[in-house]
Amino acid sequence: MSIEIQDIITFVSTYEPFNNLPEEELNALCGTIEVSYFQAGSQILEHGGTIDALYMVRSGSVEVFRRTGELYNRLESGEVFGQMGILLNGHVRYPARALEDTLIYRIPSEKILEMC
Repeated sequence: MSIEIQDIITFVSTYEPFNNLPEEELNALCGTIEVSYFQAGSQILEHGGTIDALYMVRSGSVEVFRRTGELYNRLESGEVFGQMGILLNGHVRYPARALEDTLIYRIPSEKILEMC
């Protein structure tokens, strides 16, 4: 196992609901994670766009908005977003933007749905 994957496993395993996964499932899940970088102010998710992953903040911070443009939530390291779109209809319900330079772990939705 590569050092990068081990770093992802170590990070993800400290946050719910991933901290309750059996080691084998956690390792398999983390092997599918994609890492993305977003500069401060860049859009991560557009309202109505297709969503096929759960997003986890590795570093930096993210602002999530209502459709009206009103701030809904500010997320920090270890927090996730995009779950409503995955569970309901596969479309982004709450747009998200990087508040500062941000690293995101993109967890494929099929892996999340397997956990449910």
